Amino acid sequence: MARKPWGEAVQNREEQFGVKRAAVLNTAARLIRRRGYENVSLGDIADELHIAKPTVYYYFKNKDEIVLELMAIALESFLNPHAHPGDYPLAPSLTGAQRLERFIRRGVRIVADDVGSSLVTTPSQFLENDTRLKFDVEGQPVREMGEKIIQGGVRDGSLAPCDVQATYLFLIGALRYLPVWYGGQTPDATVVADALVNLVLRGIAR
Repeated sequence: MARKPWGEAVQNREEQFGVKRAAVLNTAARLIRRRGYENVSLGDIADELHIAKPTVYYYFKNKDEIVLELMAIALESFLNPHAHPGDYPLAPSLTGAQRLERFIRRGVRIVADDVGSSLVTTPSQFLENDTRLKFDVEGQPVREMGEKIIQGGVRDGSLAPCDVQATYLFLIGALRYLPVWYGGQTPDATVVADALVNLVLRGIAR
């Protein structure tokens, strides 16, 4: 069995690459959240990390590539049943209303952190056409989940009859606007989720 140089005392090259790449992503998300996508450059990210700008290019060739990676992280967090199982919407034996509540709470939790907030505050006009298309395609499973939950709640009687698409778009619009409401600050996700659940379910729950 091949031995790792330096044993376990020093990370190997692949591990170091992963750690540094994650640092670039986290820094980019934080800066985009604070300043806005259009006001953050790869040079700004490099300055924040105290590294040379060409070093950032070693991990990402442009900001669109960073945003797509942040999108992948957010989607994994939302769709993975093992990530925060307490708010996974498709757990068995739940009514549609209960699933919708979990969908909202999960959405608020993700949007409240740097990764989610940086994504929902990035105007699509600043992204390349291919990136915008990938955004729409990659985000489709979340939309399908949300609309199916609302449809299921109407069928099982836990939600009042409603326009499924309009209800979903209202909900997603509220989630996207949370960072603006809180002025770039990090809100208490539980308090925000409670308020949004109350607002939505008061309108359509039975």
